[in-house]
Amino acid sequence: MIILQALVLFFSPYEVGAFGESKAMSVAAGRAHSCALMQDSTLQCWGDNSLGQLGLGNDRPRSQPTKVSFGDGKKATFLSSRGDHSCLLFEGGFVKCWGANIFGELGLGTSTNPVGNSFNQSLDKLDFLRFGTGKKVAKIAVGGSHTCALLDTGIVKCWGRNGDGQLGLGDTRSRGATLNELGDYLPPVNLGEGQVAIDIAAGESHTCAVLQNRTIKCWGNYRGIGSEDSQDLGDDPVELGDDLLPVNLGKTAQIKKVTCGNNFTCVLLMNGSVKCWGENTGGVLGIGKPADDIIGDEPNELGEKLPSVPLAKDALVDDISCGGLHCCARFINNAIKCWGTNESGELGAGDTKSRGLNLADMGENLPFVDLGRLAAVKGIGLGLGHACAILDSGVAKCWGYNRFSQLGDGGNKNIGVDPAQMGDNLASLRFGEFVIFDF
Repeated sequence: MIILQALVLFFSPYEVGAFGESKAMSVAAGRAHSCALMQDSTLQCWGDNSLGQLGLGNDRPRSQPTKVSFGDGKKATFLSSRGDHSCLLFEGGFVKCWGANIFGELGLGTSTNPVGNSFNQSLDKLDFLRFGTGKKVAKIAVGGSHTCALLDTGIVKCWGRNGDGQLGLGDTRSRGATLNELGDYLPPVNLGEGQVAIDIAAGESHTCAVLQNRTIKCWGNYRGIGSEDSQDLGDDPVELGDDLLPVNLGKTAQIKKVTCGNNFTCVLLMNGSVKCWGENTGGVLGIGKPADDIIGDEPNELGEKLPSVPLAKDALVDDISCGGLHCCARFINNAIKCWGTNESGELGAGDTKSRGLNLADMGENLPFVDLGRLAAVKGIGLGLGHACAILDSGVAKCWGYNRFSQLGDGGNKNIGVDPAQMGDNLASLRFGEFVIFDF
């Protein structure tokens, strides 16, 4: 008994674990929780669990990664998180979602909220979502209180909160709390005649889709959609289809990937540059504009007049991810830089200085995130105030806000506010098979 108590105190009030050699493939982060999809197709989550965000069938937090059982017979391939819910995509186009369900954002056809915090709601017991007869999902995008799916046919379906038209259905009525709002009953977003999507992303209350011609259309709250107007789009049928115009990013802009923050959007272009628009809290747009600016809600702010985010001379960006109020870019040499709000060290710069409001802090003066010697980043996932990176070794490292143990280090102190906390001193997460003891 004495040995058991010592182990419990060493790890956390709830967890005792025997750590294996599991390696992470990708990571996603919500408001105060994080999850990693492992190379063996298992799932591990940690952080706040008050709303069942970890999918464990209870509401107890986890300060270190804990394996989540999602049932046998399906291989997990993609993970998406934001706010207080997450969704997991399985091989064959199947999806499960869990966590907060205030507006039906889990797509389960129930108003039960939350889902995932009681013994009969663990992830392995949840139903797969319904998208319609023969429909298969290619990608899932979790927003603040809504969710969208890109089907393998290129159509987009969204459900959950719709107060700003973020579902793209021509009204403001939320969907997902009853079964007659889902499946074949849920219409696709009208992207225009002959238009199909190849990528999607969701913010706090807006959604964007990259089309097959590498342009982008966005709808929902005006602050993040780049409509050159201060009106929400998607809450009226006349604002959709061919009447919903692509965001003006310049004549030659070709989009590789889109990512959304709370009220802003960033895209990675095919030429390796990054452009952002929307609300500039903390300098998250990275272009030296005031924090209270919204870029893209007025004419003559976009197109060729919207500068690329200055990150590093002659360095091409290969991937990008945005959280609530900060972003990180991964370069082709597998190093990363982050900008935006930095109150909790989420930029990984060893301080709490936000970057992006002043151009003097960007470009060559924007530091690379020091993750240790020989660290090569292959994936990044950003939450509201924290960030996690997956290294090519399968190791995960997290930094930033940590009140709810969303960094998975076993503690609750912010990390990244001091240079001594970064580099080789930044601990790798310990993935393994956890035994959960209830006291």
